[in-house]
Amino acid sequence: MTAGTQVKPQIGAGTRLILTFWLGSLWAVGYLAIPFIAKSMPDPSQWQPLALGLKYLAINVGIFCGAVVLIGRLFELHLNKQSLIETQSILISIMLVLSGVYSFRQYGAESIVPEQDLLFGMVSLLGIILLANRKD
Repeated sequence: MTAGTQVKPQIGAGTRLILTFWLGSLWAVGYLAIPFIAKSMPDPSQWQPLALGLKYLAINVGIFCGAVVLIGRLFELHLNKQSLIETQSILISIMLVLSGVYSFRQYGAESIVPEQDLLFGMVSLLGIILLANRKD
């Protein structure tokens, strides 16, 4: 490397890792842990509060990870002198809004309602689209 060569920061790989962690936590809870708990405990009054707690934890991890990913993506766009309004930053923003709606909405701890599963699934689906759309 010569003295005049400028190295650009590698932000994309880090944001992809955090995004993968976010989606992995959603999928681990939604598709592995909760079905296992539901099959292990036949009485819904026993396993639904635990399932709600796990979903709530995964969504809150997602809010933190999503904020980090969005800030990283906006910083990356700013460094490359690109428009801050683009597909990936919009998808991350929508995922954060849906996660926030899920997290800050007061659901009863006694049962899982279809709206929760819909929000959880929408965040997961948008994450799949986002990962498939990444170019770094």
